[in-house]
Amino acid sequence: MKEVKELLKQAIEIERNTREFYKKLYDKLEDPEAKKIIKKLIKEEEDHEKLFKEMLIAVELMEEK
Repeated sequence: MKEVKELLKQAIEIERNTREFYKKLYDKLEDPEAKKIIKKLIKEEEDHEKLFKEMLIAVELMEEK
């Protein structure tokens, strides 16, 4: 389970870094359509991070049993 936890932690970090990249890109864009697409991608990364965090919690709870 330790390896699974580490992979989930890495996934969380990747999602967080990708979201930050998209936020920086969003701030530099001027085209409204491009900004709309990037805003959706930011939301998707937030959702992915939340999912991986929930998975990590589930794994940690399984370890306690």
